[in-house]
Amino acid sequence: QEAKKADQVRHQHESSLNPGLANPNKVAQLVQLCEAEQARHGEAVEVLREFRLEFAKVLRSEASLFLQRLHAHFSALMVSLDSIPLPAHFDDGTQHEPARSSVKRRMRLKQAGHTTGVEQSPARLPPRTWDGLPLHEFSLDKEVWPPATDPSVLVDVDGPIEEVPRSEPVHSFRSEIHKQVYVMRNETYAAYRQEWLAVVARRDRDLRNREEKEATGAQHWMGMIRQLLSDEVVDRIFKQPSPPPSEHEEEEPPPPDPKAKAKAKGK
Repeated sequence: QEAKKADQVRHQHESSLNPGLANPNKVAQLVQLCEAEQARHGEAVEVLREFRLEFAKVLRSEASLFLQRLHAHFSALMVSLDSIPLPAHFDDGTQHEPARSSVKRRMRLKQAGHTTGVEQSPARLPPRTWDGLPLHEFSLDKEVWPPATDPSVLVDVDGPIEEVPRSEPVHSFRSEIHKQVYVMRNETYAAYRQEWLAVVARRDRDLRNREEKEATGAQHWMGMIRQLLSDEVVDRIFKQPSPPPSEHEEEEPPPPDPKAKAKAKGK
């Protein structure tokens, strides 16, 4: 809505810029119109800058909230699964044969230095630590988006990293249902991140188009002004005042007086 309003005002200013303003008696009216367009352009640029800043906060906030909720849901599901009793917990007089570990697990435990038996107890699942969620894959390009100012669980990473920053790992047990929940969590994470990146790219493209449109409009406006007036008149009317000399700049000494110089030679 703000963009549409800015476009309407710009079109009004362009319509008001007619050849009659080239009359020297209309200089004050022309200057007033140019100042109004300059103010409109500055306001439009500031609105775009503020929107990009606020939208970056929304993007980071939504990603941070998603990661926190997904981690909380995953941890709660694991705790719920851990509390479910196993068949061996119900003593019905039946002798349960212990489940044998796979060859792959035997080799892995052997390489880890375990020398005791690796048979799985029917009354207890093997422990397992499930990795946390990556925290660096929702970073925004710092050359395009304003830097983060609010606290967040997200981690901004520049360049390659030695260790992936993650949320807290979940200490639980290992079973087929535990593994399925872990896979579903990762699939949910990947799907959300893909959609999040699509929103970032789409919004950045829209903002770039608006920013380029404003820059092109400013150049077009000055081109229209120069069609009405000569470059010399344009520079004189819209001349920017030169900045005052710096306090640290040394004043150049005045040139020597030729008469004083000649008088010194005569002596």
